[in-house]
Amino acid sequence: MEPIVDVVGLRVLRRGVPALDGVSLKAYPGQIILVAGSSGSGKSTLASAMCGLFAGSASAADDAFNPPATVVEGHIRVGGLDPLRSGPAKMARRVGLLFQNPSSQLFCLTVRAEAEAGPRCAGLGEDEISSRTGDAMEAAGVTHLASRRPWELSSGEQQRAALAAALAMRPAALVLDEPTSHLDDPSCERLSEKLRRLAADGACIIVMEHRWDRLGLKPDITLEMEAGRVVAERRAGAPPPPLQSCAPCPGRRVQGGPPLLEFSCESLARGSARVLGGTSVRIGPGQRLAVVGPNGSGKSTLARAIAGLEGSGRSSRRGSGRVMLVQSNAAVQLLEDTVGAEIGDAETAEALGLGGLLERPPTCLSVGQQMRVVIGAALASRPDVLILDDPSIGQDARSLARMLDCTDRALGDTGARVIMTHDARFAALGADEVYNVTDGAIGQ
Repeated sequence: MEPIVDVVGLRVLRRGVPALDGVSLKAYPGQIILVAGSSGSGKSTLASAMCGLFAGSASAADDAFNPPATVVEGHIRVGGLDPLRSGPAKMARRVGLLFQNPSSQLFCLTVRAEAEAGPRCAGLGEDEISSRTGDAMEAAGVTHLASRRPWELSSGEQQRAALAAALAMRPAALVLDEPTSHLDDPSCERLSEKLRRLAADGACIIVMEHRWDRLGLKPDITLEMEAGRVVAERRAGAPPPPLQSCAPCPGRRVQGGPPLLEFSCESLARGSARVLGGTSVRIGPGQRLAVVGPNGSGKSTLARAIAGLEGSGRSSRRGSGRVMLVQSNAAVQLLEDTVGAEIGDAETAEALGLGGLLERPPTCLSVGQQMRVVIGAALASRPDVLILDDPSIGQDARSLARMLDCTDRALGDTGARVIMTHDARFAALGADEVYNVTDGAIGQ
């Protein structure tokens, strides 16, 4: 049997720095492959290479004196095609990719149009397009969002919409880059069930993930990556790679005096959809709060409203505290040419696990590393209230622990931290007071 994915000795250099160094992988029809590894270990680079996103990149031998920004060497075939020559348009018929940042692969005016786009560009008939679109949207759990605008959705809903677009192409291989990062637990269970069915039907599934336990899959092969290399390979039946643990937040004693910020609203909307109402939040010195809710419950809208960036609805905001918001899509907040220029403080960068990356362009980092860069930049402004919207995206347990410890130390007993998350386990670690979003309202 021929493998669907055949990678041998793949090496990728970005601006002279190895992102992948001699990676090999074979994946056959019906197999589920897990690629585990910490933030920045090379998982996303491997996913991009398999899907043709490095097409046209030169080899090191092509121009030794003036090397291009991305250099790719080694053998790679997916569905019989060479992704380095075919490019993403041709590869889309053979392999579907779910990006770690779903908003970067959504372009159409509605969720249904997103799911239809691939089959329509492939020249399929209307009946086939309708059949594929319906099946894919149902599998991804976005049928009820068919007429919604993608940019009005939560990050978790966007991730499911992007998954529907990939599934509609019915590719022989499906590559998912950190698919649990934006999803609540019910969505993870739905995704796991769909992946098992796809594998049973003969598709090859490759999952890049450090929170692999949330999917509940039993992979045929598990590759463990670190610093761009495969450091271990486990076959079916072998013990899974150990999961790192993250120590709980030590908690902070709320200081006396007036609150840093008080927020209340009668209603909050995102685009044309009302998402929250009857909400009141008081943030005092030393507090560590978390707001927990499923995808689409309004956490990001609330975060923006508390920060004074969301004017859609009827709300009021009082208090003299300086507020900084780190959004779930960290890439939109990157402004400087280097990590050091973004953060501005080498000690903070070291505390966030970024000390060796100060001269690197932030755009060349993993999604998890970019999130920590933006958090470091936010801390540099010395906020009284730091709001983190889904900060666990792209983070392994060690990175989460560093993030919590660094922000705790920077904010001290006088500053407050608010975490918006769909992950109740992370909320318990990062907060001493948890609010839950239920039926469009927030309560403890």
